[in-house]
Amino acid sequence: MLISAFRAGRQRARAMLVLGAIYTAGSMAATLLGTLVAGQPPAPSPADAAGPQLDARMLVVLLFHVPLVVLFWHAPALVHWHGISPVKSLFFSAVACLRNAGAMLMYGFAWLAVFMVVGFTISTIGLMLGGTAVARSIMMPTVLLLVAMFTTSLYFTFRDSFRADDAEVVAAEPGGEEAP
Repeated sequence: MLISAFRAGRQRARAMLVLGAIYTAGSMAATLLGTLVAGQPPAPSPADAAGPQLDARMLVVLLFHVPLVVLFWHAPALVHWHGISPVKSLFFSAVACLRNAGAMLMYGFAWLAVFMVVGFTISTIGLMLGGTAVARSIMMPTVLLLVAMFTTSLYFTFRDSFRADDAEVVAAEPGGEEAP
């Protein structure tokens, strides 16, 4: 039994490495395509360093990454917890994201709002306390905390897309009662 568990762990580790290789290749392709479509950014001038600016080229590259995000949203969890092959996990992840498109969009917009409100608030406080350097030093741990919160919340999108709790299944059946 221990040997079979060890083999299963090695097989899942290999599958996760395959997912990583596919993601790396896809990310490089999306970045290359986005760069070809949007063109190379011009050399930054000293006036550009004065403040943050929105770069349209970056948005085009990020737009090319959206299909990659959809494919990989649930794929690692499917490989790890359910032992599904990498290619099948990509397919099931895409299907789950597309079937729950409305919920996923609301989830994304909610997190975008959280990032923007917290980012604006913390950077404003930092600027009032001592300028750009203080704002950046406060923003870094804040961003790390927000990213940790976001990645933790990914589990719930997976759970709600692929598993039904026993109490919910029983309650959904005709005449079923919810378990205590």
